[in-house]
Amino acid sequence: HYQAIKAAPHAGSSDWTLTLPPTVPSVSGQALTATTAGVASWATVGGLKFISTTTNNAAVSTWDFTDVFTSTYSVYFMTFENIYLDTANQELRLSVGNSDLSSLENGAFVIWETYLGSGGTTYRASTGATYCDLCDTANTTIPVSGHCYFASPQDSTIRTTYYGVSRWYRNSNEHRMGEYMFYGDDAESHVSFRFSTSSGNLGSASNVARVTLYGLSES
Repeated sequence: HYQAIKAAPHAGSSDWTLTLPPTVPSVSGQALTATTAGVASWATVGGLKFISTTTNNAAVSTWDFTDVFTSTYSVYFMTFENIYLDTANQELRLSVGNSDLSSLENGAFVIWETYLGSGGTTYRASTGATYCDLCDTANTTIPVSGHCYFASPQDSTIRTTYYGVSRWYRNSNEHRMGEYMFYGDDAESHVSFRFSTSSGNLGSASNVARVTLYGLSES
């Protein structure tokens, strides 16, 4: 067998030399970059780096994601789709904590909600909470979707902050969108996160929920 690199078409091209790096990449996923002088090297390219996708189609009291935050990334981006609340008049909640989530971060949260349909907005805030509400109570069972940024969750010198947008169907007249933010009380390291509810379970056998996590590479 063999490997080959083919030159560009002769017409319109010029002579040049590309000097390859002396070793293979030090980290999986690195890309080959080069200077204008044609000296190539392996580099980590900035942007979203896919980490994992997890699905659930069963009723559970909590949905836990353990040991997912490391020092590899300072910022993480997470999407959640169709997390079903199986009991009316409850909120979907998001928490961060230690490895097995036996200790959850205390802090303050705020959520601004906009009504799409009937019009209007609401604002709620709380302190001393180990969670952030991602939606308001609804008079029916609902699926909730959205996204979240986690800022330096694993850094023990910085207070953990997470924030994002959620959306859900509240009743026959209203769809709602929420903008939420949580700010931790203490500078602690957090490596796991959890979805929970104010009462009842989340998840349904007839509704597949999906959570996808990415790391944000800055170089």
